[in-house]
Parts: sequence; C-alpha cells; structure tokens
Amino acid sequence: MPDDLKSVEAFVHIMKSGSLTRAEQASGMSKASLSRHLSQLEASLGAELIQRGSRHLRPTEAGRAFFARCEPMLGDLAQRLDDARTEVHDLSAGRT
Repeated sequence: MPDDLKSVEAFVHIMKSGSLTRAEQASGMSKASLSRHLSQLEASLGAELIQRGSRHLRPTEAGRAFFARCEPMLGDLAQRLDDARTEVHDLSAGRT
C-alpha cells in the first residue's frame, strides 16, 4: 500500500482505538510506526489531526472531519480488494 494510504490507515486505527497502544494491538504496526505515519499525514495535510498529551489523544476538528471521510473509504477499499482477489482466483481456476 502506498505510504499515503498507510498513513491514512494508521490514522484510522489510532482514531478507532483511542490510543497508540490499542492501535498497535489492533493493527500490528508498532507505536513508533503509527506515530511516524500520523506525523507524516499531518505534515502532508498541513493540519494537526490529533492533539497528543502525556496520557491522552484527542482528535481535532480537522481530525474528526478527515476520519469521517477516510474510515468508509478504507472499508470500501478493503472490500474492493477482496472482490478483486476473488475474481482473479476464479479466473485462474478457470471459473467465470
């Protein structure tokens, strides 16, 4: 997955989990990687998406808006990838 999609995926995991520790467990990505992807995404957007405190993560207004757009997009992408894999498998197995 391209880096920008990886960054969006990391952001969505963080938002859904509410913490880097839980996002790490849910995604299989390290906390350092999640944090790096989040920072890269924020830099590319030019906006802070999540306010980081010593014991909390709080989404900003921009973060909530971006999440509302990205979460369904990732779900749709995952479904489309599954459909494409199934089609390729069926074609390679001689089924149409």
